[in-house]
Amino acid sequence: MRFSLNLINIIPEMGNEYDTEIQDIDPTNELAWEIIKMLLRGELEFEVDGDGFLVLDVPDWLLEEYGYPEVEDE
Repeated sequence: MRFSLNLINIIPEMGNEYDTEIQDIDPTNELAWEIIKMLLRGELEFEVDGDGFLVLDVPDWLLEEYGYPEVEDE
């Protein structure tokens, strides 16, 4: 038996280590759709971590394109 979940229901609510969600960066969901398209094309890496979280590696250039400031590594 297969179960599914529409990615547009979860991608906008995904948060980073700074408690910023995708929908905070772009409330129109255009960024979320771009992320979904990249996943479908195999252009984004993802994993399920040891705590059961789906983790996406969204490129900085895409986030910056939607106005998210560059974060310098410490």
